[in-house]
Amino acid sequence: MDSNITSLLLFIMILVWQLIMWKKVELQKWQDYSLSAIMIGLSGWLVYLTFI
Repeated sequence: MDSNITSLLLFIMILVWQLIMWKKVELQKWQDYSLSAIMIGLSGWLVYLTFI
């Protein structure tokens, strides 16, 4: 996965997160933790690809 695909996925995840916040959807605890872990993983991978 190159940086363009990673940044596109991160952008889509942030849009989904904003939609969840705007609609005030209550997520279960495991869904919230999973979404957070995916976003942190994508952010870390993007930083890794940036400094390679």
